[in-house]
Amino acid sequence: MKLLNDGLSIDSFWGRLASSGNRILMLDYDGTLAPFRLERDKAMPYSGVKDALTRIMDIPRCRVVLVTGRTVSDIASLIDIHPLPEIWGAHGMERLDKDGIYGRNPVPPQTEQLVTDLYNWLFLKGYKSQTELKPGCLAFHTRGMEEDDAKRLILEIKDKYLELIKNNKREDDLETHLFDGGIEFRTRGADKGRAVNAVLREGGMDAAVAYLGDDFTDEDAFKAIKEKGLGVLVRRKYRETAADLWISPPDELIDFLSYWEEMCRR
Repeated sequence: MKLLNDGLSIDSFWGRLASSGNRILMLDYDGTLAPFRLERDKAMPYSGVKDALTRIMDIPRCRVVLVTGRTVSDIASLIDIHPLPEIWGAHGMERLDKDGIYGRNPVPPQTEQLVTDLYNWLFLKGYKSQTELKPGCLAFHTRGMEEDDAKRLILEIKDKYLELIKNNKREDDLETHLFDGGIEFRTRGADKGRAVNAVLREGGMDAAVAYLGDDFTDEDAFKAIKEKGLGVLVRRKYRETAADLWISPPDELIDFLSYWEEMCRR
């Protein structure tokens, strides 16, 4: 565990968490709670994660929120916690709240069509298993490929996207984002930072909050929580980040969750 923010006292944060009657723990899934897997439907949480989250959810005034690039249905089947925690999926484009009520942000028809056309092209090229279609988003996964092949494919997909826009005289209404193991095309404004800000608005200014994530897509969340709570990079190899703390999974992750539980029970 390494403190990255000299202006933050981790002891003061734990003290605030212990004394607060309003706690919010936000967590990414892939790479944070679960190791990356080539078979994405087999990316199960690290041993001990489900039990730790279940115990935290049982504590009064402890809100657990999963913020992920995956769909809500994907996470619900993988996390296998009953009742489910709150889930913000597809970078905040959809949400399953604590009462099990599902909702999603509207996507303009032309944007939905653009995503679908790009998906169909990848399907015909034989890349169905590497392609993930989500509300207003499309992700292409290159994990497991040779580096040169991955770079070539990403450039080819970008070119196809620009061709679809030009040929159909469409607006460039998707944002392109590289992530650790692929490229994603998202509806403008869809990012984890927006989801975190929504949770913070609901939680109130007095909440003791933390966000745990590993990927470049989590940087929007780290920036959103800056000066309001604790941003935690969960990653075995360090990289430049806006997070306040760096921990290595799975051992330090389990230690963090256990300490969170202990402080909340005080």
